[in-house]
Amino acid sequence: LVSLPGFVSTQEIAEKLTMAGLEVEGILPSSQGLWGAVVVDIVGKRPHPHADKLQLVDIFDGKSVVQVVCGAKNIPEPGKGQVVWAKPGCVLPSLITLEEKEVRGILSKGMLCSQVELGISDKAEGLLILEREDGFETGGDFGTQAGLPDDVLEINVTSNRPDCLGHVGIARELAALFCEQGAKPLWKEPRIPESVVGNFQIEDILSVDRLALEKCDRYRLSMVQDVEVKQSPLRTRLLLERLHVRSINHVVDATQLSMLAWGHPLHAYDMDKISGDRILVKKAGPGVEIETLDGVMRKLDPEDLVISDEVGPIALAGIMGCKRSQVDETTKNILLESAFFDPETIRKTAKRLKLQTDASYRFERHMDPNDGLFFSSVDCIDRMTSGFSGTVSKTSIDQDSKQIVPKVVSLSSVRTKELLGMEALSVEQQEDCLRRLGFSVKRKADDLEVKIPTFRPDVTSSIDLVEEIGRLVGFDKIKERLPALSLGTNGQSPEDYALFERVRDLCAGLGFVEIQTLPFTSQKRLSILGYDDWRSKPVLLQNPLREEASALRTQLCLGLLEAVRHNHSHGQKKIRLFEVAEVFQPGEKEQDAPKEITRVCLVMAGLRDGFMKEGDEIDFYDLKGAVFELLDQIRPQTGANSGYYEAVPAEKQEALFLHPGIAAKIVLSDAEEKGVLGVLGELHPDAREQLGIDIPVFIFEMDLPRALPLKTLFAPWPKYPSVGRDLSFFVDVNIPAGEVISLIKKSGEVLLLDVQVLEDYRLFQVPVGKKGLLLHITYQSKDRTLRDEDVQAAHDKIIQNIKKHLPIELR
Repeated sequence: LVSLPGFVSTQEIAEKLTMAGLEVEGILPSSQGLWGAVVVDIVGKRPHPHADKLQLVDIFDGKSVVQVVCGAKNIPEPGKGQVVWAKPGCVLPSLITLEEKEVRGILSKGMLCSQVELGISDKAEGLLILEREDGFETGGDFGTQAGLPDDVLEINVTSNRPDCLGHVGIARELAALFCEQGAKPLWKEPRIPESVVGNFQIEDILSVDRLALEKCDRYRLSMVQDVEVKQSPLRTRLLLERLHVRSINHVVDATQLSMLAWGHPLHAYDMDKISGDRILVKKAGPGVEIETLDGVMRKLDPEDLVISDEVGPIALAGIMGCKRSQVDETTKNILLESAFFDPETIRKTAKRLKLQTDASYRFERHMDPNDGLFFSSVDCIDRMTSGFSGTVSKTSIDQDSKQIVPKVVSLSSVRTKELLGMEALSVEQQEDCLRRLGFSVKRKADDLEVKIPTFRPDVTSSIDLVEEIGRLVGFDKIKERLPALSLGTNGQSPEDYALFERVRDLCAGLGFVEIQTLPFTSQKRLSILGYDDWRSKPVLLQNPLREEASALRTQLCLGLLEAVRHNHSHGQKKIRLFEVAEVFQPGEKEQDAPKEITRVCLVMAGLRDGFMKEGDEIDFYDLKGAVFELLDQIRPQTGANSGYYEAVPAEKQEALFLHPGIAAKIVLSDAEEKGVLGVLGELHPDAREQLGIDIPVFIFEMDLPRALPLKTLFAPWPKYPSVGRDLSFFVDVNIPAGEVISLIKKSGEVLLLDVQVLEDYRLFQVPVGKKGLLLHITYQSKDRTLRDEDVQAAHDKIIQNIKKHLPIELR
């Protein structure tokens, strides 16, 4: 198929193919031990005098008669066949070096070989017998006369390269890769010899109706009459053995060899077993069962594609024929099918029936509907009739519903050089590379207009052509250089990136451990948390690998909660985890792309840190303290009046997955409209049970881009001491402490530095419907030491402001 320079080794071929994207997984040596094996005649045989199961065989190698001891049962009678003799000094494929050896007291010079010993097959029943009509010359080298290849390459062809599922496709690659060293393609378009073409036309004998056009774009039938089915010649059988294909008869073997050569599957029917004069390409319909060639009864789906006569299916299209139409030794007339079936239909049927064949494997990958389909059919008929009986119909039925025409793609030579990083790659070199691979190219200044052959369905755009040029030139020749990218921002703006990294550092500084979780989850797990943000539905994947990864997360805490469950079940008592990553929400409209939102999430569970012993169980306030420390570091506070974040009770719809009595939302305290930045609280007990978590878990989750950009403010150490005063009063039980603190901060008192809740008291001597609050208020001046009357005036002002807005009773 291709002429390569004599100095090119098998190893170099394997390396070139692998670098071009066709991985050579193994090299099977065929010639080792065969070039020393010769064809000999049996001139005599007799029993071994000392062993019942051994015989002494006299063989003639064209020069002399030699005696060999042999234990095979099928040694031919003298003059009735030839065998293969591995003489002393020959090294077999098993790496055994043959020597003269005594066997039960009689010297044996070498051995007579089976297919296993010759490395042709994995199993054999006795010696390899060569018939006289096979035309082997006595004394000649067996490997050379048999046409066996020196080496066999096992190539892993990726699913996007159906053109390389045939030897012609691999030869095309080799011719292109070794072109500069003088490689030339040798294959020719196959033709049917005029001597075997009869005077009949197939249309006069039968017709074809394609009732499922959407599942079969092209269907071709040829006919061969007066066939005498025989065993294939030994050379053909040996070649098929090396290709791991079982020889059946010369008709079926011809379809296999043509498929292996051109990559396109074929199928032969016994014409006389077909009922009626019409072939139907149609859907199976309801309740259809067939017996395939492997003898298995298979129940078909109504949408499966079948080839049928007037009685019923004769083949499962593109996968396997039916038993009732198979070619056997009684066959006289043959129908040869070559078609292009819908890859998706073949894939679905083969997968459902668990029936992958050589044909289905190829049809699933979008074979060539033009030259590949036609040439494989012509080549098969030539093989079927060459040296055998048979007359071919003058015409063939060839129905083509939508002719697949080659696609034309424009390619910029300048852009190709930029993408490959090869400035010296001229437009002439690019054109040469594409032509060597079988593309038609027209020059238009510095651009190329490229016609994509239909045997390359994987090439659809200009970037694919750039890859083809890169493959042929050699990716190893591309010079290494660092990409011109902004360092480490992951496509984010420098401001956002700085904020995200700052948040990660702060969370780690607060004692939390960073983890990374997958963005995939299931609708069931999302429903446990009431979806997200806090009412939207999830973004579903169109083709998920499994149900557990069928949706994109809408909340970051899902993965962390699974980590909490795992860690606690393995004995961890103090769990502090965080993650900064993206969540996904649907776009404004159904056709819009999903929105990606970066969030930070903290989770806490288990025990507090203790001194000398384990601490108590953590609660909501442990999380709240960590959250406000984090927020204050993102936007530092310089005083009570500049407070930015505030925690207020969360409504149910704002935190569906949190405990209704232990949930808060983070809002902007100095904004006119208090938009929700995030939520914190205890995981709802029902959700915790469904997630399999045995201990209370406290969660904080917040959108990061909505927080103010990172701003570092310098606050000098105070020169003057601060003064603290306590404030104790009764207030309505429904008024949160946060609302009181907010009033204090908005009182306008310039000396106010900080407010802390010391006590929320609701037991003895507290009026009904009230609670006792004890606050500690800190005062400080930037320019003087405070006097007692200054602090008292500021304290009275704050009390009056509280009384103005809330009904409180001082204690």
